[in-house]
Amino acid sequence: MPWVWPPKRYTYLDFSLILLLSQVEMEQKGLRFVLTRLLTCAERVIRGEATAISETAALVGTVNESMIGDLPPADLCATQKSPVLYGLLYDSPTVHASVFGFSRTGEVIPLHDHPTMHGFVTVLRGALKVKSFSLLDSFDQHFSGQVKVRYEGERIVNKGDGCVYLCPAEGNIHEITALENGSFFFDVLFPGYGDSLPCTYFEAPDRLPSIGRECYLREVSRPSNYYCCTVPLRQIVDL
Repeated sequence: MPWVWPPKRYTYLDFSLILLLSQVEMEQKGLRFVLTRLLTCAERVIRGEATAISETAALVGTVNESMIGDLPPADLCATQKSPVLYGLLYDSPTVHASVFGFSRTGEVIPLHDHPTMHGFVTVLRGALKVKSFSLLDSFDQHFSGQVKVRYEGERIVNKGDGCVYLCPAEGNIHEITALENGSFFFDVLFPGYGDSLPCTYFEAPDRLPSIGRECYLREVSRPSNYYCCTVPLRQIVDL
């Protein structure tokens, strides 16, 4: 009996689906490889080793949209009521990896911090504006609800621009604004959220100082207009 491909139980559409699933599996392996490498860097980054920070930034900068999976298209994002979209990819005591997206141009992840955490961000699609401040005096925050900071300026980041690094001492207080509908970014935090302090939200003055100059931010409650809907992504449980 001659060997025939595709077998009768398959159609050509099925064959295309098999190829697509194989491609998705390969891309997921690429993400798994990056996350495995990030795990080996995490403790060194937390200790502040410069070479580990550079290595992590380079790794995060290699992640692209195809490695993540099916992100919703920009036109679908623009129809969502939720301003921000979120999908968890991996979580452990030392590494938290996720994806954030925006429904429309101008939507914002408001000014907030990640105390004691190292953050690495790379744009998967679209463009972002990242505004950041460095905390100078935590004593003021405890007693007055205001914190003394240094303004680090704004940075426009596009797909392919590499990685933005926000460390515990510099740029940790940050705000991210979408410059295009359906913008998405890959986000890595060291350590994970397990033993970390909760985020605090802030309000900046209407007139910001020159870059490198000091100002005060006011601690506020989480803004009521900031909320996320979940993007169903294939989460990696074990590495």
